[in-house]
Amino acid sequence: MMSKSCNFRFYLILLVCLLSMQLLSWKQSLAQECSSPKNDHNNGEAPSELCRVKFSYFLHVQPRMASNQVALWIESMQGDYITTVFATGYTARGGYQQRPLSLPQWRQASNWDQVRQDYVDAVSMATPISGEHTIFWDCRDKNGFLVTPGRYLYKMEGNIFWENRVVWTGEIGIFVPPNQSQAKPEYIPERAFRKGILLENVGARFIPGRP
Repeated sequence: MMSKSCNFRFYLILLVCLLSMQLLSWKQSLAQECSSPKNDHNNGEAPSELCRVKFSYFLHVQPRMASNQVALWIESMQGDYITTVFATGYTARGGYQQRPLSLPQWRQASNWDQVRQDYVDAVSMATPISGEHTIFWDCRDKNGFLVTPGRYLYKMEGNIFWENRVVWTGEIGIFVPPNQSQAKPEYIPERAFRKGILLENVGARFIPGRP
């Protein structure tokens, strides 16, 4: 049997080992925190923890070519481009070179032929199926910085058939009113709706995150 002094030394050594392991873990955690890059615009918080904007829309897929191209993007109230939330893959990945009439307003606003490939990949998506859809914006601009609180425009452009388009425009507030809105459509040309209804019920709702 171990003597009392041996027991004491054993537990003392065990305590020292545990404290050393805890100290090493704390130093590693501190070093990782200090070496991690911080975003001055959001103090390192994940965007989903700070704010999101939920966009909703109803899509009627048109059973024909030269249609069903859609893009959703954000602008300042002065009309300056902020970021693209999503765009259908055909146009976003260069299809507009073969079909210049595809989403011209979005391409001009975003200067799309000059964007980085990783940005193209991040926002491109397949054409959704007919029905109700939702998509979220993490409140970041094209450079990855969180936008400042204020009011912003959201626009959704769709090719109904060749040059016949619709552009929905709405206003949404980030930490300011309006926190929810319904966009209004503009058909280009004015009678483009006669070629079919591609998009309906385009709206947005701001969702604040943890303070």
